[in-house]
Amino acid sequence: MTRDQTSAPPEPGQAAPARDVDEYIAHAPPAARGKLEELRQAVRSEAPEAVERISYGMPSYHLGRARLAYFSAHSRHIGLYPADASDAEAAGLGAHVAAKSTLQFALNQPLPLSAIRRFIKRRVEAAESDTRNRGGDDGDEQDHDGVRNIHGHSNIQ
Repeated sequence: MTRDQTSAPPEPGQAAPARDVDEYIAHAPPAARGKLEELRQAVRSEAPEAVERISYGMPSYHLGRARLAYFSAHSRHIGLYPADASDAEAAGLGAHVAAKSTLQFALNQPLPLSAIRRFIKRRVEAAESDTRNRGGDDGDEQDHDGVRNIHGHSNIQ
């Protein structure tokens, strides 16, 4: 287990953190489960080489040292992070930009899967470009688990 997968014991009445994405989805609110699986498949279809794991208590996808995406279920929406606003606009997701580095998809609406796939594809292309431009790993701009955001900074708070 990597450092970011560990946490303090849960508070009384709270469930233990998920160990993997299957468990995360299984323990999500019933209204979110199908959409989480759709989102998972959209990410995997555009980033088949990405490593899937739990990081910061939510499903995450990393390509090399680049963070491609994280997602989480909430009571009324699903959040997708990190989301550069210009990438979101270019992919057709501008209406879903909710806050800095966050896309939100209401649970009572269909997921815009084509636009999400375009967004993930842009993130994969940026990660690959970043790797080429840096000539491999130069060791800077890493978080505690050694993973670099594709824009060279951490968007996950």
